[in-house]
Amino acid sequence: MVRTSGELERLARRGANGDVAALDALVGFIRGGGSRVAGSAARDLHAIVESGGREVAARVAVAGALDALMGLISRGDSEAASCAASAVGAILGSGCGEMEMQVAAADMLNKLVGMIRGGDSSAAGRAAKALHTVVMIGGSREAAARVAGAGALDALIGLISSRNSKAAFCALKAVVCITECGCGEMDVRVAAAGELNKLVGMIRGSDSSVAGRAARCLHAIVKSGGSEVAARVADTGVLDALILLISCRDSEAASCAASAVGAIMGSGCGEMEMQVAAADMLNKLVGLLRGRDSYTAGRAAKGLCTIVTGCGDEMVAQVRKAGAVEALQGILRRPGSWAASWASVALRAINTS
Repeated sequence: MVRTSGELERLARRGANGDVAALDALVGFIRGGGSRVAGSAARDLHAIVESGGREVAARVAVAGALDALMGLISRGDSEAASCAASAVGAILGSGCGEMEMQVAAADMLNKLVGMIRGGDSSAAGRAAKALHTVVMIGGSREAAARVAGAGALDALIGLISSRNSKAAFCALKAVVCITECGCGEMDVRVAAAGELNKLVGMIRGSDSSVAGRAARCLHAIVKSGGSEVAARVADTGVLDALILLISCRDSEAASCAASAVGAIMGSGCGEMEMQVAAADMLNKLVGLLRGRDSYTAGRAAKGLCTIVTGCGDEMVAQVRKAGAVEALQGILRRPGSWAASWASVALRAINTS
């Protein structure tokens, strides 16, 4: 057994140089060491893979690291398990181009998705972190498509509503990363479309923190998917729910809702049905601008700014027609307010478009 951190460091250096025996030893400490030693060994493997790329990732996987790390993710010690989640993500993300790694990756992705669907929210959050790392390090549509193909989006969106805020945030980051990297792949787009109703349901029927996370996911999906996806999102009727969320007391959720409204209306305004929806929503946003609550007015101004910067002259004309300029100028007469700063930005965007 490792008696000092120096011994573990020496093993890590040997492993980084391709010493198979050292890699085997590190995997052994992950399997059988205490939480501190196992977590340190997982951290070392992560660093080895990150610096060594695909070839080293495949070598680490062959040493049996993935199974050992998956076992560590399920352990109670959160720090060690978090190190294991990062290491799993790095191995799968770096090595997925190798054929033997693709087979191992498919199995591990299924296990991670199963862990997310399981009852332990802490383990689910760590599995979500691992999936996020896979896509982030893989950095390609192929990696995102592979993760989505394992059923990850469905499981991750379910985790977004968890009472465990840390796990929910890990799930949120993973969903955003998958959609941003992979929306061009047909299977990812279909998967994302299949989850829209779940996200809309969360925005309509959940507490503000969950609704805010769902709004942030919608924002990412629309931002990556363009006008076709924006029109599909608008067809769910979610704009009304997002407008309501803008005026909630939870500032983070309201800000996410404002960004989502702006992205949907800014990306999809070319569609005729979107133009009709946009006119109605613009009137509602202008109503929020004219309200007494300066924070709500500021968020509405932020939403308008996103709409104007994402769309063309036709939408800017609609914004003017809805009375937004006058409403924004009214906010400017509240000097020093947070809303006034956003109103100034929105007016500048309108006047320069």
